[in-house]
Amino acid sequence: MMRDTILQETPQQDITPFNIILNHNGYDPDIIKPVRTSLEDLKGISTSSVDMIFSNAVLEHLYDPLHAFRSLARVSKPGCTGFHQVDFRDHRNFDMPLEFLLLRDGEFANLGKERDFECGNRWRSFEYTILFERVGFQVIDISGKLHTEVSYLQEFIPRLRAAKGSKYQNCNENDLAIIGAFYKVEKKAYRGFISLLAKR
Repeated sequence: MMRDTILQETPQQDITPFNIILNHNGYDPDIIKPVRTSLEDLKGISTSSVDMIFSNAVLEHLYDPLHAFRSLARVSKPGCTGFHQVDFRDHRNFDMPLEFLLLRDGEFANLGKERDFECGNRWRSFEYTILFERVGFQVIDISGKLHTEVSYLQEFIPRLRAAKGSKYQNCNENDLAIIGAFYKVEKKAYRGFISLLAKR
């Protein structure tokens, strides 16, 4: 389907890699090279070597989002485009997608470690927008926003406001409502050079 879409929309593109994969009935290591590494360090991927990054329901499971986003910025060439679908729900119960925000930070840290952050890491959409910008990406677009049910949010907010010890206790209601989003980002050019000048 991807090959056929490319053929239809951009017929000048070389689709040889797709044909080789299809004929091979699997991933040819000369075309797609799997690298076993955490997103937090991306060992084995050279600095400024990546043109495009895709992730689907990955970024919400990070142990250390700041470190992971810095790694994404490190491997990205200037102008590298990233496409990231992020699910911000509490994965323990999708019908109650914000429940993990009620936990004290220490309690959630223990839960996250116990479950390898399969429950999600609690970071919210607005925090990821800030984080992308902080490490050198420009957020081009945020689309496909998924919002929690209004009735659930109305019931949840008083419980959150009473949840002392949660860093989200006083979080804006509109920010909390977003439980999924699709980000398109682009690595800014010359950020390192500008940062170097700024430090002088």
